[in-house]
Amino acid sequence: MQKMGLWTILEGFLLLANALAILNEDRFLAPRGWSFSEFSAGQTKSFKGQFIGLIYATQYMRVPLILLNAICIVVKCILRLQTFLDPDALRRDKQADRSRKQNRNSS
Repeated sequence: MQKMGLWTILEGFLLLANALAILNEDRFLAPRGWSFSEFSAGQTKSFKGQFIGLIYATQYMRVPLILLNAICIVVKCILRLQTFLDPDALRRDKQADRSRKQNRNSS
C-alpha cells in the first residue's frame, strides 16, 4: 500500500482544478444559478460567490493547467520507467514495507 505523500496531495489538487476548469457556464453553471454575471460585488463575499470566483479563476488559468498536467505526466512516466528499468526496486519496496510493519507490530 502506498503512503499518501506531498506528490499525491498535489496530484489531487491538480485533478480538482481540472474538474473545475471544464465546467461549462451555459450548460452547467447558469441553469443552477451559479453564473458569474448573476453576482454583484456585494455577494462575492459569500461562500457561493467565493466558490464561483474559484471556478472562474481555474477556467481562466487553463494554459498553466495544461502545462502542470504535462509536467505531472512526464514525472509519472519517468518514475514508472525508473521502476521498470530496475526490476529489483519493487521487491526492495515490498521488503521495506514488511520490515516497517514488523517494527510497528513489535513496538
